[in-house]
Amino acid sequence: MLLAIATFIVGFTVLSSCSSALSDPKSFAATTLRIICNYRSTFAVISVPFAIHGQLFILLPDAWCGALAVMFVTIPGNQGGHAFLETYLHSMIVGAMLSAMIFAVYIACLLARAVVVRLAPTESP
Repeated sequence: MLLAIATFIVGFTVLSSCSSALSDPKSFAATTLRIICNYRSTFAVISVPFAIHGQLFILLPDAWCGALAVMFVTIPGNQGGHAFLETYLHSMIVGAMLSAMIFAVYIACLLARAVVVRLAPTESP
């Protein structure tokens, strides 16, 4: 699991340093990546009390994405031989799903902002 987290950190670092669109702090892609990282970090810290209390864990998106990842990745005949690979793949899929969810919320907010700006009355001189 720690290797999957490290893979995401290295992946986001390489992605943000190699792409010219991501190296410009005012570009849409860089802003999106920064917001995804910040929200995910904040949400991880906020969710700690929910994770400690067993009954409230089902309220976390991590639990939903984890259940979906378990459905996606199952290695047949696993008798303990593929535990590392399954854990790594589960963690990578959960991270990708959580990032995609945050990205979708960010796009929805941008679209809502564009609609509000377009519907706002303009002042005539």
